[in-house]
Amino acid sequence: MSDKLDQFARELLEKTRANKLEWRVYRNPGGHGREEYLADVGEGYFFQIWRWVSGDNRTISLQLRAPDQPTTIDSTVTNWPPLTGYVPAQETVSRFRLYSDLFDAVRESVCGPEETLGKVEELLRKIG
Repeated sequence: MSDKLDQFARELLEKTRANKLEWRVYRNPGGHGREEYLADVGEGYFFQIWRWVSGDNRTISLQLRAPDQPTTIDSTVTNWPPLTGYVPAQETVSRFRLYSDLFDAVRESVCGPEETLGKVEELLRKIG
């Protein structure tokens, strides 16, 4: 996991909430249970965030890709922190909350706020 990527996640969250970043849906052909979004930040650099859901398990990954480089910086976190290991559970929980907030903000910026969906649902009920 990358501390620098976590710092970027905080900045991405701020900029996404302020509508300063344009995210778009990025689909994975074999991505059953997976939602992906992509933001181009210029000069060939982009961030990709995806969430994979299976039952009660949630996994969120954030990745920074750079032009002409075979490797990327990435970090993945789940909603089930490890009971043992070198990563303290609280650090994992904090990272999951940050990534989850970012994912929700990205999804809302692409798909529209939940209020919009609620209003459409209400209008469909009126139709009959």
